[in-house]
Amino acid sequence: MKQSRRIQLTILIICLFMAAMIGLFVFKMLGKPSLNEEQLRQRGVYLFESPRLVKPFELLNNKGSAFTKADLEGKWTLMFFGYTFCPDVCPTTLALLNKTVQGMEEEDQALRDSTQVVMVSVDPARDTVEQMNLYVPYFNPGFIGVTGDFMKIHALATNLNAPFRKVPGGGENYGIDHSAYIYLLNPRGDFQGFFKPPFTPEKFVTDYAAVRKLFADSF
Repeated sequence: MKQSRRIQLTILIICLFMAAMIGLFVFKMLGKPSLNEEQLRQRGVYLFESPRLVKPFELLNNKGSAFTKADLEGKWTLMFFGYTFCPDVCPTTLALLNKTVQGMEEEDQALRDSTQVVMVSVDPARDTVEQMNLYVPYFNPGFIGVTGDFMKIHALATNLNAPFRKVPGGGENYGIDHSAYIYLLNPRGDFQGFFKPPFTPEKFVTDYAAVRKLFADSF
């Protein structure tokens, strides 16, 4: 079972890598288009006129250190809710975000330096600090994995309108239904908007760059 999952994950990452290389080539050739809020909305990017306050919280990062709202301040954060035993959405999204970061490194280092990627586990019973540290950095060493007390995770997810629930049955191999959105938090650590799937590497990096242009003079 585990071997089959690893093989599927490897095939998935290879396919994403090929798609990303094609997408980044097109992105380089065409440049970064300027998109307004209405155009972004048509592409599945929703921005709030006024950011929504993120309440203080205290969880743990994949190194075992405290992770609080203060860790969201000073950078734009792309946050994703998932779990390490997820068979499809989570590895796909993390691979996408890795290719997005790589694309930013090639095109705009300042954009990359002011962005962080955070995956918050919705399955803290299995996603211990050690498990998160094995899983999240596999996709990118700079990514941050977050776990901790279930009720604290639930409170943060509720704050960001990120629903999740355990799928009945399955025994120890249970699944969790969860949001596939990517949440955007501004450098004050507040909820600025979200990106709706489906995603492709070239589309996401274009949309994210356009969003950052819109807020270039705000933070």
